[in-house]
Amino acid sequence: MMNDDLFSKLHPRLVKKINRMANQVTRKTQQQDALFIVEGSTGSGKTTASAILAACLSILTKRTIHLFFRAKDMIDFAKRTEDQIIIWDEPALDSLGTDVLTKLNRDLFRLFFTIRANRHVFIINFTDFTRFSPYLTVERPCGLIHLQKGRVGHGMYISYKRLPKLRQSWDDYRKRTYLKCKSYFLDFPLIKPETFAGFDITVNNVPHCTLEMLDRMKKESVAMIGEGTDDKSYNTKLKLEIKKLKYLISTEPKGLITWDERAKHYKTDRVTLMRWKNAIFDNQTGIFMGDVPVFEGGGGAGNVKTWGGPLGGRPAQSEEINEDDE
Repeated sequence: MMNDDLFSKLHPRLVKKINRMANQVTRKTQQQDALFIVEGSTGSGKTTASAILAACLSILTKRTIHLFFRAKDMIDFAKRTEDQIIIWDEPALDSLGTDVLTKLNRDLFRLFFTIRANRHVFIINFTDFTRFSPYLTVERPCGLIHLQKGRVGHGMYISYKRLPKLRQSWDDYRKRTYLKCKSYFLDFPLIKPETFAGFDITVNNVPHCTLEMLDRMKKESVAMIGEGTDDKSYNTKLKLEIKKLKYLISTEPKGLITWDERAKHYKTDRVTLMRWKNAIFDNQTGIFMGDVPVFEGGGGAGNVKTWGGPLGGRPAQSEEINEDDE
């Protein structure tokens, strides 16, 4: 199967979506990045699906493909480059503790909130979308492909317009309503080693990776999970910050009415207080979106993005980019 034949093996509506994503990151005016999610349990074919999607986008955009198993390597690469196709295929995310996932959510939040101008295409493989913040799983993605357990490469496409409903079902009822939210079923073809080699993917900064090399490096990444993290110092710092905040709340003077008055007491600014007011805490994952600096790199209240609050909602640029229910 030659690379140019990949399109004929995919669902026509998915091909249409891929073309739209390619146009989104290459057009002459208002170029932006694109984020796509592939979700499924271990062995469902996420890596193969994401490699096929990336290969199709590479054909259309003439860009190189880079795959990373560790978030830090992916983030560092994305920050210092432009116009790349980047796959993040973190193995065994379901084995990570809550504290590590919290920090990971923070790092990814900062990355995707500040990096649009680099015009990357991101394809992220998740084992469970519910363990990540709504910003990463609802507000930013162009769409989501859920691969079904036990049927390698078979799944369903969920458009960005239906992602809020999918997330809301989980937040309210702890139910994953993929079937109710799907746009259509799809299948990804199996690829041979020589076909994968033709994709010319750079994996963990190793160019021209083969399928055998990919499997070996993935196993090595799984064995390294948990190494190089500073969870103890992060937890200590977070506990101290929470303790300080509790003290400030307990000592808040009566009669503080305006945001500016409260901001002075809490030694912060009014925008941050408004963000905290509209933040959420996910008891399942332990992710507190309120302590994420959502407007890094400048800006003001107009840049604040919260989920479900008065300032919430899908970013305007995503509505403009995605023209229909694909």
